[in-house]
Amino acid sequence: SKNEEMMKKDWTIKKLGELCRIRTGKLDANAASPNGKYPFFTCSITPLKIDSFSFDCECVLVAGNGDLNVKYYEGKFDAYQRTYIIESLDKSLLDVKYLYLFLSSYIDTLRKQAIGAIIKYIKLGNLTDANLPLPSLEEQKRIVAVLDKKFAQIETLKTAAEKNLQNTKQLFQAELEKAFSNTSWEKKQLGDYCEVTDGDHMPPPKSKTGYPFITISNIDKDLYKINFEDTFFVPEDYFKNLKDNRKPKKGDVLYTVTGSYGIPVLINGEKEFCFQRHIGLLRPNSSLSSEYLFYWILTPKAKSLADEVATGTAQRTVSLGSLRTFEIPLPPLEEQKNIVAHLDSLSEKVHQLEEIYTKQLANCDELKQSLLQKAFEGEL
Repeated sequence: SKNEEMMKKDWTIKKLGELCRIRTGKLDANAASPNGKYPFFTCSITPLKIDSFSFDCECVLVAGNGDLNVKYYEGKFDAYQRTYIIESLDKSLLDVKYLYLFLSSYIDTLRKQAIGAIIKYIKLGNLTDANLPLPSLEEQKRIVAVLDKKFAQIETLKTAAEKNLQNTKQLFQAELEKAFSNTSWEKKQLGDYCEVTDGDHMPPPKSKTGYPFITISNIDKDLYKINFEDTFFVPEDYFKNLKDNRKPKKGDVLYTVTGSYGIPVLINGEKEFCFQRHIGLLRPNSSLSSEYLFYWILTPKAKSLADEVATGTAQRTVSLGSLRTFEIPLPPLEEQKNIVAHLDSLSEKVHQLEEIYTKQLANCDELKQSLLQKAFEGEL
């Protein structure tokens, strides 16, 4: 068995509770102070600040609820009551950085053991009973050194991928601005070229089947698409009785008007659905290309027009009346089509690059996990 193989390598298996002192913080998350001198660790493991400290040690912190993150820390700090502070009882037996790496590899197991309906949390026993593979102190330090070096290399790769991802997004934004930068085009109000309505103002009747009813939470803010997986349905007769201009059809552009306002979705007409009043519907006439309108809404200029007219504090709203007055630069239809073709092709390339860099980021995380796994199976 794995355990016997470890024994052969002079590794033993110990319970974490035998080798560690495990305490929890005592404070409420509200104990933080804005200009505090010491870190205050809560569930996010991104420290807040606090004026005093209760702990001064080298330890591993485990957020006991919420995200269940792990962090190595040395020095003075304080902690929230659901944060576990784990110290080595004897550093000649157990190196704290080795302990940190072990807990980083073990966090998925802890997440599976977490209980609780609304907020998941782990019990002290989940930590004290964890089986810790224990080589000699010298071997622990070697493992730490090897992983530190490899993790630093992975971090470099990650940083490069994140930067490339950022650059790709910026490239598209720059091209988008350029595409609409011709100042000689005449400007027209949206209301002159689009019918502008919104969803039904009455609370819709819900049913098990029928037509999907879309709310703002169903709109993917990054992909500008509707996610139909988590919608409720309205009965057929309700849908049939809606006015035609409240039922999206191919070529319409949806536009969120409340909260996360200004997000467009170009309708391809594949699915019949209806939507809530927090979403506007723009139905362009024959002089305005739907795709051109969609891309224009993504420009910083269109965003700033929305920012200028949005009202309210908790949930800012762009009224339909204001939306109708937005001035859009309007070249001839042929030119609109050329701009759309250029942006479509660029958008596809950008999307491919984004997929590559996102995959690279995922690979970096997987590589880290597999190195940790190897380390604690004695294969590093």
